[in-house]
Amino acid sequence: MEEEKEEEEEEEEEEEEVQPGFFQQLPKVVTKEVVRDFAADGVKYLELRSTPRDEPATGMTKRTYIDAILEGIRQCKEDELDIDVRFLVSVDRRAGPTVAKETVKLAEEFLLSTDGVVLGLDLSGNPMDTVGTFWSLFWKREKLV
Repeated sequence: MEEEKEEEEEEEEEEEEVQPGFFQQLPKVVTKEVVRDFAADGVKYLELRSTPRDEPATGMTKRTYIDAILEGIRQCKEDELDIDVRFLVSVDRRAGPTVAKETVKLAEEFLLSTDGVVLGLDLSGNPMDTVGTFWSLFWKREKLV
């Protein structure tokens, strides 16, 4: 009986360690670590790319995912690291055209509002899959640049 109580207390302590918003902050933390590592290696210009994640179980949306990455980049700039960091929003072919259109729209919003930190789009996944479907998405957006 005493052992069960101790186990329950340990489980509660483990659950308490994960702060609300912890998962939403992971992209920022990872971004900062990656940027710091590249800066420490002497890299002067870095383009990061990532596919926006939507994780309903954690409360993370694609928008908060990108916001967290951009916050990590901003914090590194405030720390005066000697590296210029830019970001490409990645469209994963495997997610299909509907998700791709949503991602392109989201990228467009960030492209227009981040003073050049978001440079544009990256198309990831197997290049032999649905080339024509995705080409039209990018072709329509070329006027933004």
